[in-house]
Amino acid sequence: MHMLSADELYNQTTVQTRIQSAAIPSAPVESLAEFEQMSGAFVSYPWGITLDMISELSKKDTVYFVLNNTSDESAIKERYKTSINLTRCKFILAAHDSYWIRDYGPMFTAGKDSIAITDFSYNRNRPQDDKMPQLLASYYRFPYYFMNIIQTGGNYMTDGYGVAAASQLVYNENTITKEQVCQQMKDYLGIQTYHVLADPNNTYIDHIDCWGKFLDVDKVLIRSVPITHPQYSKIEQVADYFKTQKSSWGTNYQIIRVNTPNNEPYTNSFILNKKVYVPIMGTEWDNPALEVYRKALPGYEVFGYKGDWYSTDAIHCRVHEMADRHMVRIKHTPIRGAQGNKTLFSIEATIKAYSGKPLNSDSLLVYYKVNFGQWNTVKLSHSTENTYIAQLPLFEKDQTIEYYIYATDQTGKRATQPLVGAIAPYVFSTGDIFTESQLLQRETEIKIYPNPVSDWLSITTDENFQDENLSIEIYSGNGQLLKRFSKLNTGNTLIDCRNLATGIYHLRVSTSSRCETFKVIKK
Repeated sequence: MHMLSADELYNQTTVQTRIQSAAIPSAPVESLAEFEQMSGAFVSYPWGITLDMISELSKKDTVYFVLNNTSDESAIKERYKTSINLTRCKFILAAHDSYWIRDYGPMFTAGKDSIAITDFSYNRNRPQDDKMPQLLASYYRFPYYFMNIIQTGGNYMTDGYGVAAASQLVYNENTITKEQVCQQMKDYLGIQTYHVLADPNNTYIDHIDCWGKFLDVDKVLIRSVPITHPQYSKIEQVADYFKTQKSSWGTNYQIIRVNTPNNEPYTNSFILNKKVYVPIMGTEWDNPALEVYRKALPGYEVFGYKGDWYSTDAIHCRVHEMADRHMVRIKHTPIRGAQGNKTLFSIEATIKAYSGKPLNSDSLLVYYKVNFGQWNTVKLSHSTENTYIAQLPLFEKDQTIEYYIYATDQTGKRATQPLVGAIAPYVFSTGDIFTESQLLQRETEIKIYPNPVSDWLSITTDENFQDENLSIEIYSGNGQLLKRFSKLNTGNTLIDCRNLATGIYHLRVSTSSRCETFKVIKK
């Protein structure tokens, strides 16, 4: 498994920082988040993930196979020619000791002019694995930096905006001070806020991906266990800690919980370009875990894969995202929630084309719609350096506005923010309508089932739910309010859809500006 072998335990004192040229990248520098737009995924061969996952990865993304010898390439092409899209596969000859490429693989950063690789001393005595980031940087011509600390990728997660999190393993394995570790993280990865927590799992590995994961800039997934579980109190402590912290967007974190009663590795998932790959165990807890991801990441495809998974070693440990060296990167702090009396808004974003080619000025757009109507666009205008601003039209009060940002460069690269674009855009409202984040915080109280229905739509609230102001509104596809239901009862409320014609409708809970789409089918 992931743990040290007997030889590695014996030689553990040889795992120490490699002394290299310690040139610091020029500011600004930011570590790329796993959920940003990527080129594809690294997988060491022989791989530690399932063939069906390799097949899914190769459908739309590039799979970079790291090989020990040239005969491996021929073997893959012959053996898997009918199950893998080989046109999306690339092969890299680089000797390695293990398939845990998450732990020894590169950390990608976005600098002023380039996407770069930052390396570190791998916290295992596996010398070939330890060399991998430098080899990959040379192979794909990434600028390369080395920070003189012992690290491991499984104990690192970042939001792409200068916030990262880890367990105290990062302090325990280094002989320098905590302040010096944080300074290295800041200098080389742009980490301004470093959440370093006592590991709650009480296992040998102390990797954060065994119990938590950033799903977005303001979303943190944390495992949950029954109160009788020996780690219950420690796990709740880390969940409570993140509840008190602010995200890089200045909002409270949305804390998303996934039930792991038997130490299932559901947090050890992999996000790549609008897809989520989740390890499953073939038990009754699998489907609820997949639903947690689907609800937390609307617009993403969520797949579950069985394999030889462990609570300390699953999908995330065995695959690693590959940055796009020529990406178009959009950074934006979204407008979300109820905006009170304000009705005039501007959208500001930083947009950088790392291809070195100019952005297409006529394709820098904000797409927006009002009250679930049709999409409109407004152009982003250059402000200073990589900053662009768009002025939205004057809105009326009590309107719901959805929007996303779109950009292209002259090489044909394109980007949207959020990544899923129109499928799950940012949402805000004028007036005092409650916000999406407030509904997410109440997800144990309200459940919406907007599945295809013939006569009724089910809205379920738990026995402790009380809110006389809760109401449900149904809108037509062009934004016309058709029905409003107020003061829902505790338990199950059925919304009458019998007089609605066959078609697609939008449903809005008054405690949320989020829109759910459902279809009425007349039989």
